[in-house]
Amino acid sequence: SNGIYKSIQHRAVVNTSRRRVSIAAFYDLHHEALIKPAPQLVTPDRPALPSIRFGDHAMKLAIETDKIGEKVLD
Repeated sequence: SNGIYKSIQHRAVVNTSRRRVSIAAFYDLHHEALIKPAPQLVTPDRPALPSIRFGDHAMKLAIETDKIGEKVLD
C-alpha cells in the first residue's frame, strides 16, 4: 500500500458462553515474488517504497519476531 495502510495486531478474545471456531488460511507468495506498491498508490507526494522479494521480507519478519517475541507490524 506504499505506507498508506498499516497492519494491526490480531488478537482473539475468549468468550466462555459461545464456542469459537478458527480456520487458518495462509497465503504465501513464491519466495522469489517481488513485492512493490500498486501503481495507483504511488504519487509525486508519495514516491514508491523500495521493492523487496517475498522471501527476504518473510525472513526479516521472522528474525524481528524472534528478537522481541511478538510480531513486528511496521
